[in-house]
Amino acid sequence: MNSYRRLAVAALAVAGLASTAAHADDVIIIQPGTGGYGVEVDPSLLAHWSEPEPERDAAVCFYTGKQFTGQSLCVPAGTGDPVLRRWNDRISSFEVFRGASVTVCTDPWLEGYCTTYTHHRAVLSHDDDDISSFEVH
Repeated sequence: MNSYRRLAVAALAVAGLASTAAHADDVIIIQPGTGGYGVEVDPSLLAHWSEPEPERDAAVCFYTGKQFTGQSLCVPAGTGDPVLRRWNDRISSFEVFRGASVTVCTDPWLEGYCTTYTHHRAVLSHDDDDISSFEVH
């Protein structure tokens, strides 16, 4: 892998996109006639960066908007976040995949009012924008 491809893969890792585009073959280096450089990623990869991969087991994807819209955060079973930082009190919906369940709580460290869900929730009633910790099972 040449140094430009390594740099592009490193840039994708910093941007949080390396989980899908970590391979040099996924990155195309553009060298326009002006002497500048750019990075292009296969567009077919973009649609899948925030969705669970088919080979992944149980997972949950959280969204900042109702009806699975807005920013997304997808995590596999066995993952938890006892103190949500930039996602604290921002989750408005989530999708549950492949038999996962998720416990969400209104306070950090899985305390406060906690509820366990086994199915998608397009609209959260009492938990809307009030989730401060979670654990995916």
